[in-house]
Amino acid sequence: MNVKEGLLTRFLYYDVRLANLALGSSAYSFTEHYGDQFRPLWDRYLAEFKGQENIQLLEIGSFEGRSALWFLRNILTHSTSSIICIDVFRNRMHELRFDHNMELSGLATKVTKIKARSQDTLKLMKNDIFNVVYIDGSHRAADVQADASLSWPLLKPGGVVILDDYLWKMEKPSEERPQMGIDNFLAKYGPDLDVLHKEYQVIVRKSK
Repeated sequence: MNVKEGLLTRFLYYDVRLANLALGSSAYSFTEHYGDQFRPLWDRYLAEFKGQENIQLLEIGSFEGRSALWFLRNILTHSTSSIICIDVFRNRMHELRFDHNMELSGLATKVTKIKARSQDTLKLMKNDIFNVVYIDGSHRAADVQADASLSWPLLKPGGVVILDDYLWKMEKPSEERPQMGIDNFLAKYGPDLDVLHKEYQVIVRKSK
């Protein structure tokens, strides 16, 4: 066995070991608690959708599933409501944790996981199908703008978009962080939206 084969075998071993640990665990598995500070905002601006029939939520960037679980437990509580989670899941451990957490929640049947690039997937979706879109994927300005623009036709009138990380790492070049992409999106669709909140997260409603 050469060095490359040895390393591959080692990585596969740790993947299997992690999977076995996850499947055998009775507790949720998260490495970060990011997003907890935004729960009051989401509660406020998504209250109208809570417990309603056929509420469809699109999440771009799911990581380990922490935000998806919150939406499932607090907004998508009706049996007919569901969430689509799009993520490239480049980190195998993050994907295993996502799968484990969804299964453990007992709500996995309400979750559709799509492992793919968001911009490729969004182009294939039908218009006017989502009530809420949560964008927390790539942090590059061009990608954020593309995710927001491609999601916009998919959102029903009156629907809400949550854009994360507007003030993320302001010391970085503008093209490497979300702010410029979000500003460009707001400028382009300004006549068709109402800004509900604009701080670290930006929340807008589709007016028409």
